[in-house]
Amino acid sequence: MKTNMSQDLVSKLLPKELGAITDLKSIQEGEESQAFSFVYQSKSYILRINPEIEGFKKDQYACDNFT
Repeated sequence: MKTNMSQDLVSKLLPKELGAITDLKSIQEGEESQAFSFVYQSKSYILRINPEIEGFKKDQYACDNFT
């Protein structure tokens, strides 16, 4: 099941975890994940939100074996 987290909620939660962020934007989502881009300490990041770990494990496998 895909999450439905609002950009407003993300804009409140991320600073609690990281500190000040800027330029938070919702970006094109996948079939199972929501995605947001943001800037933290002058670096650009992507936040993917998914309630299941399997997709992240596949990403890690691809990174470990194909990069």
